[in-house]
Amino acid sequence: MAAPRVLVGMSTRGYAYGPSVVAAVNLARQYGTEFALEIGKPIEFVRTRLVTRFLESGADYLLTIDDDVVAPEGTAERLLALNASFATAPCPVFINNRIVSNVKLPGEDDWLASPPPRVFPVRQSGLGFVVIHRDVFARVRKPWFQLGAAAGGRMVGDDVWFSNGVTQAGIEILCDGSIRCSHFKDGLDLLKLWKE
Repeated sequence: MAAPRVLVGMSTRGYAYGPSVVAAVNLARQYGTEFALEIGKPIEFVRTRLVTRFLESGADYLLTIDDDVVAPEGTAERLLALNASFATAPCPVFINNRIVSNVKLPGEDDWLASPPPRVFPVRQSGLGFVVIHRDVFARVRKPWFQLGAAAGGRMVGDDVWFSNGVTQAGIEILCDGSIRCSHFKDGLDLLKLWKE
């Protein structure tokens, strides 16, 4: 079986963390493609430009990396090996004065505090480090990325909006909970502060 063609991309408002960009560029070289960097505001438009660029390419998968995330060596290969339409590696995020992962289990409203060290389905995921098959974008309603209201009147970010659309389209999101990505905020790696 031929190796999947992967476009490595990053959306940023213009404040990308240097090691995140370097790691993404190295992954693009590994996959023999250009590094697709999209810069601007608002971020939901920038993410849409990145997806449009991906769909115009011949790539099978978009590997999108947030501009402040660094994944362990081999993460992309592990996610691609799942042969899923949408696969994610958990990243620590700071929500409600706690550091939790950026994934939610099916039927749960809270972000998962400590992902189990195995592959499991999730209903929501941030876009810190994910691989998405091109067919997903044909099945998910537009706009793909938008800031909006969720159940109960809570505001959701553009990445949660997208993962909600993925779930609503009947597409399974798989998370490899054995992976732990670094997430840098104000010079701190949230991974080092994450109490599991």
